Amino acid sequence: MIFTKNNIETGNIEEFISEKINSGKLFELLMIVPTNRKVRYLRKEFISHSPGSICGQMNLDTMGTFSQQLFFGNKDFREEILSEAAAAVLLKQSFQEVDLKYFSNYRKNIPSGTLEKIKNVISQYKRLGISPQRLKEESLQLTGSEKLKALDIALIYDRYSIKINGLKLFEIGDIYFNLNNLPEKEFHVGFRKLYPQIDLIIIQGFDEFTSPEIEIVNSISEITDSRLFLELDYSSNNPMIFKHLESTFSKLISKRFIPYATEDKEKNKFRKIIRERLFLNQKDKSKDFESSVFEIKAADKEKEVDLIAKEIKEIIYKNNIEPQNICVVFNLISNYSQIVRDRFTMLGIPFNLTDRSLLKTSPPVISLLNLFEILENDFYYNNIFRAFSGNILNPGNLDISNLRNTAVKLKIISGYKNWIDSLEYALLKSDEMFGEGFNFEKKIYKKALNDIKYIYKLLSPFDKNLNAKEFECEFLKIIEFLGIYVKMVNRNFSLEENVKSFDLFIETVREILYLIELEHGNNKYPLKFFLNNIRTAVNSSRFNIREKPGYGVLVTNLNEIRGLEFDYLFIGGMTDGNLPTRYSPEIFFSGSFFKYDENHSAEERYHFYQSLCSWQKRLYLSYPAIDGNKELSRSVFLNEFEDLFEVTKIDESHYNDSIYSKEEMLINFGINHNLDPHALFKGETPVDFNFNELKE
Repeated sequence: MIFTKNNIETGNIEEFISEKINSGKLFELLMIVPTNRKVRYLRKEFISHSPGSICGQMNLDTMGTFSQQLFFGNKDFREEILSEAAAAVLLKQSFQEVDLKYFSNYRKNIPSGTLEKIKNVISQYKRLGISPQRLKEESLQLTGSEKLKALDIALIYDRYSIKINGLKLFEIGDIYFNLNNLPEKEFHVGFRKLYPQIDLIIIQGFDEFTSPEIEIVNSISEITDSRLFLELDYSSNNPMIFKHLESTFSKLISKRFIPYATEDKEKNKFRKIIRERLFLNQKDKSKDFESSVFEIKAADKEKEVDLIAKEIKEIIYKNNIEPQNICVVFNLISNYSQIVRDRFTMLGIPFNLTDRSLLKTSPPVISLLNLFEILENDFYYNNIFRAFSGNILNPGNLDISNLRNTAVKLKIISGYKNWIDSLEYALLKSDEMFGEGFNFEKKIYKKALNDIKYIYKLLSPFDKNLNAKEFECEFLKIIEFLGIYVKMVNRNFSLEENVKSFDLFIETVREILYLIELEHGNNKYPLKFFLNNIRTAVNSSRFNIREKPGYGVLVTNLNEIRGLEFDYLFIGGMTDGNLPTRYSPEIFFSGSFFKYDENHSAEERYHFYQSLCSWQKRLYLSYPAIDGNKELSRSVFLNEFEDLFEVTKIDESHYNDSIYSKEEMLINFGINHNLDPHALFKGETPVDFNFNELKE
């Protein structure tokens, strides 16, 4: 369905786009889409379809990047955007600065999980256009603990907003608010400054819009000398899929947008069936797709990923398919990401995994934090061993095993003075027992004493109060002195992941120190003050490895493939609790802002529907039977799907006659040395094994 305030002669937006491409006037087109992945996809599509595969300026944005550029008046807005890490630090400070009742026990030390949830709730309130004052008004309708909770969150939200406004930092919800409060003329002037030649605006691929986003879309639609068309995949004929979009539909109508029901030119019979009949309890099965739609049943999650990987290897080698034409999606990708890394690597399948990792799990970050915690916790032995045992920080001559053994023998737990006194006393006792000549025990104690003194010397610049600038200077010095980047390169283990995470760590620390300087000027604080803020930031930071364009199988979540198409699509983890996820209400939403089970279920159905629209040649739906000792229930979505379609079923036995990795080859040799690996191995025959020697 297309919404517009302009006259429309055709219901096909693709014709508008093709006209701009073919005429070489892409600079006159602005497209706003839901994800950065869709932006990258469109950029490649536009280039490939342009005459001579050459095109000039392309105006492709998400709603977020468009709004940020318009608000800041240029393309460089990143320094003003509040990061997740900085938001967590400022929110924690806000907790400690207001008088709380419901959260009174958390004023001094709020758990990181609770902080994360409240941060997400406040960010969502901002995106929805809900102010602290509106929360306070809402609390008047509540009673008991719910009222106290709403009032506390309103207080925290208000204080948090004051802090970030004072620092001139913005979240996306703040940008929406400020844009929607611009005078109409100023909005139009700002738009034309950024997009002087745009005469066609297309908004496509979204499933719904918040009220502030509707206001922004409405303002864009009033830009003179331009046409705006908003395409929304909506149909009143299947409320089980599209019901949650009725609010967006009504809001657009209230802004005088005219809906045009596009002609049903859907040539893809599969999509037509799911759009009209999925989730409506219709049992009339189609057999037209039995050879292209598959169900994979696996024993557990590890085996599920293993079977997916084997099928992908079959597709790549048998059909000569490029890996980038294959996509694997999971609704809860974090449940599968490590398994995917292990199995896809084992089978030699190139892949792009989009799951974001927690910064606090990065080995170099853990080591460096433990280094500072040595001084913070007065040389607690566990901090010493955690910091240096990984060799990322070890200068090479630090004997961590000797320190551990010495600590055990002398019963040293913590205290720098205690370490020094205990070791010097042990050395003195050695001289008394064995004389001043050489003895092995004395050598051990002397080495431990030198190592402890070295560690203190390394950390001594932080053993005094520092201001933010001084702390940053010493922080960067210690990183350079320890040669952390060089060690990560030399180790060559998870290099890209470690470097990416450590880059983000340094960037995060510098951002937090900048905020401290803005708030506290040249005031000086002990190490503990800085570490508390840094730990809060690290606990809320995530990173992912930069995607390699045109490389490997894409492994991601359902939301990331909205509007994209792949030749081969795998939808994994099709069990109840995973797809669909179980309804778990966010307890920190209040009153009428609470999301109910009905909304959650509708959104899950729509996301599944969207993913089913993303394949061309083959679709695979997979699920595991158990998770550890827990039996899993096959997804109700899969049951509903198979009420409409006959599918080809696959299980582990389908792959028993082939070998897909060197590991499997060796296992089979162990079981049956008469196997011929040249005949069974998929893809290139391994040449670095002497099969005759293995048989012998």
